[in-house]
Amino acid sequence: MTTKLIAAALTLAALSSSAAFASDAYPGAMCQQISGGTRAIDTDGHVENTSSSSTLVLLCPIVDSAVTSPSSATDLFVTDLHYSSNVTCDSRVKNVGPSVIASAASSSSGTSSSYQTITLSPPAMAYSFTHRFNYCTVPATYSGNKSEIRTYRY
Repeated sequence: MTTKLIAAALTLAALSSSAAFASDAYPGAMCQQISGGTRAIDTDGHVENTSSSSTLVLLCPIVDSAVTSPSSATDLFVTDLHYSSNVTCDSRVKNVGPSVIASAASSSSGTSSSYQTITLSPPAMAYSFTHRFNYCTVPATYSGNKSEIRTYRY
């Protein structure tokens, strides 16, 4: 009996400690178009803006089971191929009430075919019926090059 209790306690402790460091990753394809641009999904699951003239506005949902204690950061992995406009995002939380609470916005920095990481600090809201999402703008194409959100995690 004691051996089973110890084994159960050790299993629970291991699961608890690994959950504290876990984060969920989502493909950019989960982001939904709000306005502007032309939303396209590539074969890697990235969401791209294929419009040559309009910025794409996206809502990227987050499945968060820890509503009362949000993650300390959410990261978006983006490709910015526009010479003068950046991919810009903020992290938002919304309850059934009328107000949305948003973090400070952060942007990619310059043009690069390598991914860049945008790190945001999610706002806290300790209520039931709360949902979280990232709100992002992706610039239009430049010389046929498409900017995108590859992956995001929370």
